[in-house]
Amino acid sequence: MMGRRRLVFISAVSSFVVCLVFVGFMLILCKVNSARTPKEIYRESLSSVVEFKSTAGDGKECYGSAVVMSDDGRLVTNAHLVMYKQSGIYRQFKTFEIRSAYEESYEPAALLKYDMTLDIAVLQVKNTEDNHSFLPVKTGDSAKLKTGNRVYAIGNALNQGISITQGIISLAQVDIEYEGIIRNMIQCDLTINEGNSGGALLNKDGKMIGMPSFRLKEDGEIVQGLAYCIPMNLIASFYQS
Repeated sequence: MMGRRRLVFISAVSSFVVCLVFVGFMLILCKVNSARTPKEIYRESLSSVVEFKSTAGDGKECYGSAVVMSDDGRLVTNAHLVMYKQSGIYRQFKTFEIRSAYEESYEPAALLKYDMTLDIAVLQVKNTEDNHSFLPVKTGDSAKLKTGNRVYAIGNALNQGISITQGIISLAQVDIEYEGIIRNMIQCDLTINEGNSGGALLNKDGKMIGMPSFRLKEDGEIVQGLAYCIPMNLIASFYQS
């Protein structure tokens, strides 16, 4: 009788162990499958990251990127894309326009607010009745970033349309002096250019965790392969304020 009970107990324990192993395997498999491929991340971002154009009264133009934050067409971008310096004085561009990867023509946007110290601006698409091509970006927690995390930059590189580059986080947090202001930034091993400004820095799950903002110069030459991005938590705080 005791032998039978022991066999039943051993069988139950074995079944329990097998179930635990199976559940653990499925959890690992789900975690692996949750990460997006670069192709998937790029395709999914095409409705969330748009081309951005600013124009001054004298015809001066500036091109960059912007990111869709809401269903009704509210956007974030860099403040240095809505302002320009003339004779040492910052001036605001007159008009702002955006265009998604699925559209041929631009549509107007209105500037709601900006902060040059933070280098963040918020805009609103004027035609809110036809924003079917827009999809708000998914956001992540930039406070959880670690050195070595894989990241992707999505933006209007060289003003040639929305494209993707990839790299890693070099420093999750670093204080950098840029244009006389100390900024807390994410340092990334990424290839970007002026057109990437205002675009999205995405993690391996396709969530926005920052915004490409600037590169540094050394002896007058741009330091290639290093990009400095505004943390998403700072962007969210300004956007919601």
